[in-house]
Amino acid sequence: MKTWLAVTLGLSCALASEPARSDAPDIGALRTRCEAGEGNACASLGVLFIEGAENVLPDQGSALKFLKLACDLDVWPACVKAGGMMYQGDGGSEDPAGARSLFARACDKGATIEACVRYGLMAAAALGGPKDTDAAVAALGRACDNDDGAGCNALAFLYDGGNLPEGRDAARARTLYDRACNLKSWESCGRLATLWIRGDGGDKDEQTARALLDKGCTGKDAQSCGRLAVMLYNGDGGKQDREGAFTLARPACTQGSVHGCALLGMAYYSGQGVEASPKDALFYLEKGCSGEFPASCRLAGVLWHSGQGGTRDDLQALSRFDKACAGNDAEGCYAAGVLRYNGDAGGRDYRGAGESFLQACRLGDAAGCLEAARLNRSGEMGKPDRGEALRLFALACSRKSGDGCAEGGLLLLEKQETEADFHKAAALFSKGCEVEHAEACYQLGVLTRDGKGTDKDAAGADALVAQSCTLGFAAGCIAQAWSAFGASNDQAAIALLEPVCRDRADGAGALACFKLSTVRLSPPPADTPAADQAAAPGREEALPGRENALPGRETELPGREKALPELEKACKLGLYCACVRRAALLFADTPEAARAAAADAVPRARTLCEDGDGECCICLAEWFEALQDVDRENTFIGLAEKHLNSACDADDKGTCRVLNQEAAKREKK
Repeated sequence: MKTWLAVTLGLSCALASEPARSDAPDIGALRTRCEAGEGNACASLGVLFIEGAENVLPDQGSALKFLKLACDLDVWPACVKAGGMMYQGDGGSEDPAGARSLFARACDKGATIEACVRYGLMAAAALGGPKDTDAAVAALGRACDNDDGAGCNALAFLYDGGNLPEGRDAARARTLYDRACNLKSWESCGRLATLWIRGDGGDKDEQTARALLDKGCTGKDAQSCGRLAVMLYNGDGGKQDREGAFTLARPACTQGSVHGCALLGMAYYSGQGVEASPKDALFYLEKGCSGEFPASCRLAGVLWHSGQGGTRDDLQALSRFDKACAGNDAEGCYAAGVLRYNGDAGGRDYRGAGESFLQACRLGDAAGCLEAARLNRSGEMGKPDRGEALRLFALACSRKSGDGCAEGGLLLLEKQETEADFHKAAALFSKGCEVEHAEACYQLGVLTRDGKGTDKDAAGADALVAQSCTLGFAAGCIAQAWSAFGASNDQAAIALLEPVCRDRADGAGALACFKLSTVRLSPPPADTPAADQAAAPGREEALPGRENALPGRETELPGREKALPELEKACKLGLYCACVRRAALLFADTPEAARAAAADAVPRARTLCEDGDGECCICLAEWFEALQDVDRENTFIGLAEKHLNSACDADDKGTCRVLNQEAAKREKK
């Protein structure tokens, strides 16, 4: 505030008897007249000592002395001049209180409107004394009533900024800015345009705003030119004119318009209207980086972080992101959080990252809410806070973050403390599915299948799981395929499982490959026509010349040749049951290699079986069947039935089919 006032208060004022510099004044005569109480002579001496003359060296101290004498002799312009010097410390130390007193005296006498403007500004800003809004309004109002544009502008600024006890009055500010603009206070034209752009205190009209900015720019107000350049560049309020925008923006930026600088920086950053140049972008973005243009700070931070504008400097980047954040730029807050979390600008700072993410969240950024929620869930900000994490996940979800919906719902299901938790989780999953978050659709399908937190609806559950698969959720595709397998639609099951098995190298890929082997190795459904059985994908006839079917199997297992590499992949991905099944398939051809492959996998699979993994139990039964160890085969079949019956009872048709196949095989034996 003081810098702005210093410019305003330091303006020169014309004194009545100020001599021309080309004269050789009679200093002695002026001193004599001043000492005799002639105020204008004292004022003239003051001006001479400010500027110097042929026989007078500049002397700020002497200038201030004589101007104060002139002021005491009621030469009111001298009061204004002396006040300006005292405020800035010219001719002595800074003395805001003395300056304010001189301005008040001159304003009270009604002799100079400029004094009222300066006194009003100082009273409003609590400079040189206590804040006195009543005195400020009175002084500035007096200046405005006397058709002083600066007075009207300053008074409008008080109403516009809400700096009065009664609060902000945008409508009153409009009226005063309009009057100031018509009195050729060009800055007021730009400020009035801002109110028209926002619709503050009246109508919203970009065309009117653009005309006002043009008026202010014509009057050489750099801020108006910068704002007008932005409107021309975007085509706001009229025809787009990027060439005209740049013509205005460059000189406006040079004269201190952050709008002009920001426009140039963003244009060079994006390459819109000019050839992209990270170096030029950074130059202008740095100039445009201010509270009014926080996006400039954020983009400057991006360039510092990437090093595209020159040398990479993450400390500079963090500084710009923080400045953008302070200007309420949510993306700037988020970027600052990322740098702190990753430790790019020093050591990792999880607490600082969390605070940055929280501020982004407060400013409406869903990603900020999501990251803050994750930090509270993990305890990286101090200790885990499940309640705060749930609140933030829900907030992210309400802002259409599918991840927020899904992760919030899953966090609720971790403890399943009450039925209300299921209802809340279902509500979050539902919102997530609405924004096409694949896992949210899948989890909602699981709850709908089980009737937890929502009505039980098998068809609806299947549709949700299918939707999750369409959206790319591997577990959804596996579940949908398993349902198809249970419904004896093996071709559909294979079509769903093959891409997951082929394309993924994680747990989902391993499970898909394993399930695919179950489908390929299963006998065709009894009601499948022979032609369809022959055409089913992965169901080849036994290869000619092969007579080494597994004991108890009259023919080569359908799909064996395709199942083997799929099981090998699942095994390499750490699925021990797949290793055991593969060993069982290989035993007839290469028993020693099969035994070696099974040596490590069988004990691990046994542990999984005993812990409740029924499909692992079946794989172990297949292995001991290959070894012709009937007792242990039957043991694991029994365990499989024990573990899988509950799933079958819960209408898991895929599991029911597996159990039925095992029962049929034993009956056939």
